[in-house]
Amino acid sequence: MKYKNYNVIRNKITEIIMLKRFAVENYRGFRDRVEMDLSKVRNYTFHADYVRNGIVNKCMIVGRNGCGKTNFGLALFDIVSVLTDFQTETKQKDAFGFLNGDSDVPYATFSYVFRNGSNDIEYEYRKTSPDNIVYETMKVNGERVFVRDGLNADYSGLGMYGAGDLRVDIGDGALSVLRFVANNTVQPEGSPISAVMDFVKGMLYVRSTQEGNRYIGITRGSEALQDYIVSNGLTDDFRKALKEMADLDVDLGVTDVPGSPKRLVMRTRNKMLDFDGAASSGTRLLMLHYYWMRHLADVTFVYLDEFDAYYHFELAENVMRRLSDDPGFQCVFTSHNTTLVSNRILRPDCYMVLDSRGITSLPDLTDREIREGHNLEKLLRGGEFDE
Repeated sequence: MKYKNYNVIRNKITEIIMLKRFAVENYRGFRDRVEMDLSKVRNYTFHADYVRNGIVNKCMIVGRNGCGKTNFGLALFDIVSVLTDFQTETKQKDAFGFLNGDSDVPYATFSYVFRNGSNDIEYEYRKTSPDNIVYETMKVNGERVFVRDGLNADYSGLGMYGAGDLRVDIGDGALSVLRFVANNTVQPEGSPISAVMDFVKGMLYVRSTQEGNRYIGITRGSEALQDYIVSNGLTDDFRKALKEMADLDVDLGVTDVPGSPKRLVMRTRNKMLDFDGAASSGTRLLMLHYYWMRHLADVTFVYLDEFDAYYHFELAENVMRRLSDDPGFQCVFTSHNTTLVSNRILRPDCYMVLDSRGITSLPDLTDREIREGHNLEKLLRGGEFDE
């Protein structure tokens, strides 16, 4: 089944920058280094579009409740708070829980490797608290661009990127060197500095909980989903999306009471019901996903944490397929729903398990040669990939 893009027009897909590898250490629940390596791909011929430029473009992290899927997403998106003023999550600013409680190391380390064309860009920093950077460095193909370690720094490599004469003044360490350089220079085309900045500005983390929706990235504030649909005249488009994604036949309308804000409603036989009050948790989550689906042209990387929390497994699969069919951004789903672990949806090297060993793709967790005909869920539930 082909999934429509609901009138989203994506900009032309160019040779885009991609996240190749990420690792975190001594952050929240992770005392030891935990790494996600998206370049460990196999030579599968099916679902070939889910690997791009030798890097996994769509994947799902599975793991038991409490294994760290949410904390890993928060760690991965810490870079958004470092390089932008975009939306952050409350837990990211929690100084008390920032460092791992079982470690004596006084800082957390965040390490990123990006693939930009044929170049590898390494970016790493260390923080003693959510807002205090004590170490920061960038390398391109192993060649240093800059490094700052406390009060000691070497910025000589910045000359290769039009910033040789820039006086780097970052004060007490709260400001990133990379961000300072990007904001105070005109970068040449293809610069790793602008490439990383553009990638991070397009990162999006989404999680829906009983307390409400949580976002990181893309925007500087939250927008009421109802207001977005109503003000942009998308009521009928949203109705069609509900039908296509979830086979829901919902008669939607908009109230038009003078002096009152317009509201999205469900029309029933005898009356109109406010959408937020009448819709189920799953349907409200569909509204959230619909909203972000319409903003995918601005997205470079999406982390959908427990995206299927209120979904039937068939609906969860439909959402996965819908997002996986768009090659223009990287996407990580997280779930503990094993029914979604199937070669019908993704391929084995696009499924990763998070446990005490770290984050490992299914083919790297067994000596068995995993093939297209294997039932991945059966193997997973049968203990094939256990420690």
